Amino acid sequence: MVAGIRNDPDLVAKDAADACNLLHGLFDSTTPRPWTETRAMDTPQKFMEPKELPALDSKWLRKSFFRVFPVLSPLLEKLYWDIGEDSDVARLWEAYITSIASPMKMEVKVSIDAMGCVASLFSLLHKIWNTGPKGVGSFQPPNQPPLPQSTSAFLRSFEKLISTAIKGLGLLAFTEKLLCITQDTFVAIATPSQHPKKLRGVTKSPLHHLVLLLGSISPNLEYDERFSQMVYNILLPFCESRTTSKSKLEFLRDLLPLLPPEGTVPRKFIWEILADFATIAADTRDETDINRSISQPLGVDYRDVVKILGVGINISPDQPLSRWKILFRTLATSATIDAGEAGRAIAVVEPLANLFLPTTSRASNPVTGLSYLPILLGKAAYPKDRQALDAANRRIWGAGNAGPKTTTFDPYIQLYDYIKTSLVTGYDSFSKQSHHDYVDVMSSVTNLLSRCPIPSLLNALAKIQSGIASWIVDGGYKLIGGTALSQSVRHQFLDF
Repeated sequence: MVAGIRNDPDLVAKDAADACNLLHGLFDSTTPRPWTETRAMDTPQKFMEPKELPALDSKWLRKSFFRVFPVLSPLLEKLYWDIGEDSDVARLWEAYITSIASPMKMEVKVSIDAMGCVASLFSLLHKIWNTGPKGVGSFQPPNQPPLPQSTSAFLRSFEKLISTAIKGLGLLAFTEKLLCITQDTFVAIATPSQHPKKLRGVTKSPLHHLVLLLGSISPNLEYDERFSQMVYNILLPFCESRTTSKSKLEFLRDLLPLLPPEGTVPRKFIWEILADFATIAADTRDETDINRSISQPLGVDYRDVVKILGVGINISPDQPLSRWKILFRTLATSATIDAGEAGRAIAVVEPLANLFLPTTSRASNPVTGLSYLPILLGKAAYPKDRQALDAANRRIWGAGNAGPKTTTFDPYIQLYDYIKTSLVTGYDSFSKQSHHDYVDVMSSVTNLLSRCPIPSLLNALAKIQSGIASWIVDGGYKLIGGTALSQSVRHQFLDF
């Protein structure tokens, strides 16, 4: 604030440190100290230290956010690079949050005054994020480090601002109330019914606003594992506060629509964090909730995880991401434990296969999913009889939604269409660089057919025959020359 008056950087830094210490003395409500109104006159030869100042009333400080932040925000901006370190400005921010949080211990609900403080914080976060590492703060990182180091320091300070507020104010302040953003400024909304009609901005919970902000591009920010770690650290306490797998998946389901648009850099990083949390939530091997294995239909939970897997497919349509494979295997294992191999077929394999089929929205850019096919087929199994399939349907969807009984116990419809589509499009878009993928697909298809029960085999072959035929007939003469691929086609299909 005094940088425009003083020219000496050392004096400017000292003034900023003095300002932090003065405000810290006023905000520090936890350190007891005696105070007399005549202190300055009693010992005039000794300067009064900031730590001797009487603390401001916590409720008044919280209620006066509109007075405090015009003073506090410039300091946080100008000393931004020090927030992530052990510094005067970091201690100032902690003292402020501790003070405004202290009245909340006696309150059942989050007050509108506390949400006003959160709104002011989010206005600052929004400004900093949209400024980026090269524009924020008047004191640059020492010796102007290259971009990756600057990014690390930028994210460290950004995380410190958020994590200190979350730890001090509690999770409810970020999930139970609403904020409205209009013209880059956040405003607290007391209740949805009291939403001011003149505000035309986006209204969401603070956490959802935060996810949207992190998903937007910050200028000159280097997106790497440090960004992923920050997102993980921010979301972790919210996910851990959900005590059941179902509540964790509901939490992730609400975050999924907030992912950045397709093609943006942050989308993959944030999706991987959600996939990590989903992997933990979907793993029922150590499930302690007895009711889960007895009476609760599990179809909605599986559907939520399949949606997360579907976003992962859109992010990386050519090759499955490592976290995608981990989440898929976890879900398949849990479905088998909960509802047997038939449950895995109807709750995991079939819905995922449907995601690879051409739709109107994907007509111009179809996802063949060739590299995904062997993974799904490796987990595709057949129920031993119709009773097993019916029992799995009841376990997944409940007795009232299990659907009509069928004469066949083949659970696959979409999977056969997926196999046929992949074989046809794989042949049409033939590439010598993908020989290994083609061989894996041929082997996986024949292995599935070898596991298919005899009563269902003819139907399965009829569904996928056009896909197999494209490789056997080889109308485009793409397999000439006795290559390993042509031999594989002959061995896998003609000798089946």
